[in-house]
Amino acid sequence: MMRATWVLVLAATVFASGCATRDTRYTHFGEPMKIADRDTIPIESLMASAEKYDGTRVRVSGVVDEVCQHKGCWITMKPAGADDSLFVKFTCPVEPDARLIPLDAVGRPVIVEGMLTIEEISEDEAKHMAEDAGKSESEIAAIRGPQKRLRIASPAAMIDMQAQPQTSTTD
Repeated sequence: MMRATWVLVLAATVFASGCATRDTRYTHFGEPMKIADRDTIPIESLMASAEKYDGTRVRVSGVVDEVCQHKGCWITMKPAGADDSLFVKFTCPVEPDARLIPLDAVGRPVIVEGMLTIEEISEDEAKHMAEDAGKSESEIAAIRGPQKRLRIASPAAMIDMQAQPQTSTTD
């Protein structure tokens, strides 16, 4: 009887540890992810059919293109060779005098999840975001009129900080 109990305890422990495994390369920021790994959408697919996902909660994988230079409270993701990007605004709190996403996340694989919306932002807001991203004065001055933007309000991100940064897609 005692032997059977130990076998059951051992089997339950092995099963539970298998269920709890996760990719430890990723550094987690914010809240735990809620959408299953298998439902992750590559950034290229999301950008190609954004209207299909407008107003829905999505989990997206890609590469960090830009990080807010001040607090790391937002990032952009962009498919290779694309002009348009996905703006990800983090909804989790950032402590005073602290950063959420590190600057060296640029070029590294990222997974985010949250509500996707297609929105229009004013010229002033677009210029403010460009300043926060560390854009040059000429890039900021080139922004004219309202801008269309894909936005995810995200409580969480996972970034592979062990990966070698990829070359920026903005070049």
